[in-house]
Amino acid sequence: MAGIKNNRRTVLTKESIKNSFLQLLATKALSQITVTEICHRADINRGTFYLHYKDVYHLFDVLREEMVDELREKVVVKQDLCSEKGAVLQLLQIIYERKTIYQAMMQQSKESNLLTGIFKEFRTIFFQRIKADLGERTIPVTASDYYFTYMIYGCTGIINEWLKSEQQASPEQISQIITELSETTIRLTEGQKSI
Repeated sequence: MAGIKNNRRTVLTKESIKNSFLQLLATKALSQITVTEICHRADINRGTFYLHYKDVYHLFDVLREEMVDELREKVVVKQDLCSEKGAVLQLLQIIYERKTIYQAMMQQSKESNLLTGIFKEFRTIFFQRIKADLGERTIPVTASDYYFTYMIYGCTGIINEWLKSEQQASPEQISQIITELSETTIRLTEGQKSI
């Protein structure tokens, strides 16, 4: 019984640390956040923090990896159960539900690798489906990397703009925009020869 109680306590403590950190991250740069501030907000001592994390940057990396794993699990692993449009919508819904967290993570990392990495992971499945849809008219192998890169950075740009925007569009609206732009790009590739 003591083990269960300690496990629950550990889970609650880690959640408290993460939530306190994310609250600070929403208002301060990562480099300005201290362990002391996190501990004060989480109502724990520094020793408790160091039982779980080496420092603030380690905590940041752990949170980032958890988010990537969640996206991977819900979008990439289960992606064979839905269309590309469905996968994009699922990705956007996850981001929308945790908008503050994703905004802070992307701002602090100064890059969109969080999303770019996820889009790249279902690249193979994506192109297999496009080729199946196009039948004999396939995207030239030498050009496919460029088309996909264009779509990845276009999608991440749209999502980043959506997260920064004061006018809040729904995940469904943004998914529709991304899908339409992606389909337009794919149509432009039909019948083209190798670059």
